[in-house]
Amino acid sequence: MQTKQPLFQTDYVLLEYLPDWRCLRVEWNGFVRSEQYKEGLDQLLAYYKQLPVQAVLIDQRKRKVLQKEGAEWLQSVWFPQFHAALNGSVRFAFINSEDVFGRATSQANTLEIEKKYQQNKHTIEYRYFDDLAVAYQWLGVN
Repeated sequence: MQTKQPLFQTDYVLLEYLPDWRCLRVEWNGFVRSEQYKEGLDQLLAYYKQLPVQAVLIDQRKRKVLQKEGAEWLQSVWFPQFHAALNGSVRFAFINSEDVFGRATSQANTLEIEKKYQQNKHTIEYRYFDDLAVAYQWLGVN
């Protein structure tokens, strides 16, 4: 059984660290307002800087559509900060939202980020999954 260390939890987000796999796991829940989204991702970034991390799993199955303000902030503020904090290669596995609008906004965000940071694909890899076990396998942490 994988050890999970809870790091941050609210009604809308759970952030855990899986030390044996050096993996941060984020689980979003419901409709997440932009301020809440920022808070959760700021926590993720803070722990990324503190812990040895090779993989990040973003579980969005229960998350609804993301507000435009949150999406814009992710692309223009958070991701550049994350990129500056990189300490090696990292893989992001996104578990698709069951909500069609939530799924569309997540994938649109990733496409915009990839356009801006194409030259860094060797240090940051992204992939979307519907199956949690397959995502963990791709991350190399199963």
